[in-house]
Amino acid sequence: MDDQALNDNNLRLYLSETAPVLEELSLLMARAPSLTMADYDPSEVSTPTMPQDLGLKLESMKRDLRILDSKVFSIIPPSKYDQFHELIRQSISQTYLACEAISNYFQEAKPEDLQKVKEHLTKAKELIQQTRKRNGAS
Repeated sequence: MDDQALNDNNLRLYLSETAPVLEELSLLMARAPSLTMADYDPSEVSTPTMPQDLGLKLESMKRDLRILDSKVFSIIPPSKYDQFHELIRQSISQTYLACEAISNYFQEAKPEDLQKVKEHLTKAKELIQQTRKRNGAS
């Protein structure tokens, strides 16, 4: 943010609306489900395609991401910070796509779905890191 940001009422309002969303996104990512080989062993016939609790956690996370995206969509940034705002929305979208790729992997067992998970999460991280740069510019 530039030095004039402290005197801009619209920007202060925008930041007060956006900060809780970023905090929610951060907390959501901190509780994202993880998967270990102990959770999924494809050599066992009785192992479900996707562990039930993981499926529930993914669906819950996707729902939370949709809610966050709606919140971000409802916030109108000062025009100078449109790009910054878009970075937040894109990061949420990439995280959602990573959840979808995890679900797809368990449904179809395609190795490329695991690569997509990695790509989406890497992109989401890069986008959030860009928000830390001046005015969210690349």
